[in-house]
Amino acid sequence: RVNDCGFTGLGNSSSDLNKRTQNDFCTAGGKLTVRNGLFTRAYGSTQFCNRGGVLNVVNCTVTGGRGLATSRSQQTFVHTAGTTTNRNTIVWGNTGDALYVEAGATEPTVICCDMEEADPLFRDATAGDYHLKPGSPVRDKGDKTGFTRADVDLDHDRRIRGGRPDLGCFEGTLSGLFLFVR
Repeated sequence: RVNDCGFTGLGNSSSDLNKRTQNDFCTAGGKLTVRNGLFTRAYGSTQFCNRGGVLNVVNCTVTGGRGLATSRSQQTFVHTAGTTTNRNTIVWGNTGDALYVEAGATEPTVICCDMEEADPLFRDATAGDYHLKPGSPVRDKGDKTGFTRADVDLDHDRRIRGGRPDLGCFEGTLSGLFLFVR
């Protein structure tokens, strides 16, 4: 289990990358859960790979990845076997496809994810701030199954602030005027 983590610039920039596939997180048996992870600017590698185990990716943000190869090594998720669940995760602004499923493999389960569909409106991605702006289309769009009131985001703030969790590793802050009356 990997919880509350951030990685920038993982991977390999060497030209021999085309000869092999690198993975930042891979399972070939057993179970791997990655929760509240921020993965930015990975270079020349697949960020998640399942080759026959159980892979659960929950409330992660994966953005800015740059692949070098022309095969599955530049994909964000590679699924060749096993059970993969991708829940409440943002995959945005990466080179290559968001998901590669090898022929004959069972399709992975994708629950409430933004897989390169809508700009999540990060506060300032250029400066490394991947919090969500007010009005982001991925706020309150997550699946809350299995979450408790004690769950937190990468900043250790409450995970569910509205009716549903936000997608990605950071829960948006409430905005507007608050009036407290006694």
